[in-house]
Amino acid sequence: MKLLRKEGCFGMEGILQQVPSPWHRIEISQVEDLSDAVHGAGMEATQMARGKLSGSLIFSEQDGVTYSGGFIEGRVALRGPLSPDTLSLGLGLWLPGSSWHSFTEVKTGDVAIYHGGDEHDSLYAPGSMYAVATISADQLEQEAGKNGMVLDRAALGGTGIHNRSMTPEVVTALAAEFSRIHTGNPARPGLGKMLLRALINHLGRPLTTTDAGPTHIFMRGSWRVPEPT
Repeated sequence: MKLLRKEGCFGMEGILQQVPSPWHRIEISQVEDLSDAVHGAGMEATQMARGKLSGSLIFSEQDGVTYSGGFIEGRVALRGPLSPDTLSLGLGLWLPGSSWHSFTEVKTGDVAIYHGGDEHDSLYAPGSMYAVATISADQLEQEAGKNGMVLDRAALGGTGIHNRSMTPEVVTALAAEFSRIHTGNPARPGLGKMLLRALINHLGRPLTTTDAGPTHIFMRGSWRVPEPT
């Protein structure tokens, strides 16, 4: 994906910028910047090919949820937990070439689930763009309920790549909105909630009259998540 950049939108390298609240953006100028490819993760980042590394990272904290995103111009490997104790739900907005998560090749529209403390091991091709919502299991369950959805154990499962990709129309719409922030343009109001709602609708199942009491969605392990029944 080629991002259309406005003149002067990136500013000084390595300087944290605010693209109208509540989103923040930092330009990638060295591989160490990618330790925060998911905000606050502190991952190990390795540049896998020679040449200039560029792109940008964005983040926003809204109503107890941390939203992160990246546009990476360079081949890089990232390793380490995304969060010590909360869920991280990620969406590949644009994954060109060969990109991998934990020995599984991933493509645009794939959804990843990482439980707190579980290892993230990925390889991104140049031009990759992604978005992540980091949220507690309890809050995710509450947000799902507000949207008339249930995220039970069968729907969410353990750490891994979901076996269904998100609907292309939804991914394309989200990718267009996130690319605006990466190019220094104002974010669409409510974009974080749009991402979270899309993830909930993809991973959850509709609430029915047989659902009663709290559901329990926290289950550790590394296996591909079964399709909701």
